[in-house]
Amino acid sequence: MVNALEEVYRRHDDNMVAVNAVWTEAAIPYGRLHRQDIFERMGIQFARALRRSRMRAVGGFDVSANEHEDGEFDPYFAPHIFAFIPGVDIKLGEMDFRPFFPANDQTPRPLRISLLDGNPAAFAYAFKSEFFRQDALHRHPQRDGARSFISEREKPMREAQRVELAIALHRAGLANRIFLHGYVLVASNGRLKIIPH
Repeated sequence: MVNALEEVYRRHDDNMVAVNAVWTEAAIPYGRLHRQDIFERMGIQFARALRRSRMRAVGGFDVSANEHEDGEFDPYFAPHIFAFIPGVDIKLGEMDFRPFFPANDQTPRPLRISLLDGNPAAFAYAFKSEFFRQDALHRHPQRDGARSFISEREKPMREAQRVELAIALHRAGLANRIFLHGYVLVASNGRLKIIPH
């Protein structure tokens, strides 16, 4: 997948962005992963946003366990997506795309868009096999009196979370971790390729 994504990046003249998107409505409480396809709702929303903004994307689904050190919210799993979008697409469609991922108190920055520099580590990150717990920290008032954003620290998942997630990922299968919109996977001369669709 990394090699195939590098080819996509070159095909777009080294002009793509990396998008990390979270849809807060796709959150799943602890203990409920067995009741649904872990990435289905996030995938539907991301595809809906891409269709509305006329953009293409290729990437992979990720998931984190989210908790608050003071118990300000019930812990939950947060499916999200790390995808790559052609620069020309994001330039034309970003304003239509952003409203599909509104913020809330637990997720003040649900959408992060950054210029892709072609580093293979970014492509590999989209299909990582390690998942973490985001521990939200106590809010501290800012000097101007405004309420601060939640800050987070990344920690290993607890044993029960790892087991629940491992079963859900096994049930979903590798194919359901891959996201393609406007592209397809093909085999060419014994190699995996991602081509426009």
